[in-house]
Formats: sequence, C-alpha cells, structure tokens
Amino acid sequence: MYKVAQLHDDDFPYISQRLDSWWGGRNMAAMLPRLWFKDFSRTSFVIKNPAGNPIAFLVGYISPQDPAKGYVHFIGVDPDYRKAGLGRKLYENFSAKVEALGVTRIEAVTSPVNTTSLGFHESLGLMARQSDGAYVYPSQSEPLIDFDGTGEDRVLMVCQLPLSRKYEVKG
Repeated sequence: MYKVAQLHDDDFPYISQRLDSWWGGRNMAAMLPRLWFKDFSRTSFVIKNPAGNPIAFLVGYISPQDPAKGYVHFIGVDPDYRKAGLGRKLYENFSAKVEALGVTRIEAVTSPVNTTSLGFHESLGLMARQSDGAYVYPSQSEPLIDFDGTGEDRVLMVCQLPLSRKYEVKG
C-alpha cells in the first residue's frame, strides 16, 4: 500500500532528473522548476516507493484569481508503476484537499498528442471544454489552438467537485 504525502522541495532533484524519461523523452523538466516544489506544496502530493524514492506526484494549486478553481499543473507517474491507481489516488487527495478549502471545480490541460493523459483524465470524469463552450470527452476533443503560445495547442479539461460529478456532454 502506497502512502500519499505532501510534495516537498527535497523531492525536486529526484523527480526533475527523471521527468523527461517518464514522458518518453519529451522535454518536460523545464515546465516544472523548483519553485513548484517550494511554493505549492500545501496542495501538491507525492507517493514514494519503499526505498523512499518518488514514483508519482501531483502539483496543484488554488487559483488566486478564482478561489473556486483548483488547477492541476502537473501529474506524473513513473512508467514502472503505472496502472496501479497512483494517479487516481493523487487526484483524489488533491480534490479532497482543495474542496475542503472551498474549491468547486478542477481544471487541467494536456497536449492533444498525449493520449495517455487524455484517457486518464477521462477515466476520472474530467471533460474537455471546447472553444464554443461545449463539453466533450477528452479523447474526442478538438484542441484549443495556441492555448499556451504559438504552436502550443492544449486540451482544457474540467470537472466539478466532488470528482465523480461530470459536466453534460452535448450531442
């Protein structure tokens, strides 16, 4: 049984050194500098193996602009530990924590080429919000063009809390 704990600055070196390999060689480490581990640990979580090494983590926060919105900035699971429910466990912990602090919905984005992430978020009940405001399953979504800058298309996924509540799919 794996225990969920708060993410800390001490977890940064181990995760940072492995992040790109966990994403199949994609350059992801630059998206997760140390400040996320130092300044967002209150709503960020880690799971470690018996040797004490991080095998899964979630970096999230409550939006300062919209305190009803929790945002998952990053979630990662070591490929050797995938399909064990660790990502779900992290999302459940994040959801419970932020809901207790007044959050009513969660948002996250992912690259449209990351079909693993799309499927994972869909399995949790997150829906993709389209440019016209409609909600569809993430695996059936059209990306939001240039969402994170020129050429950086993303799928914006949302869910109402508790985590099991879904937005209505149109069509």
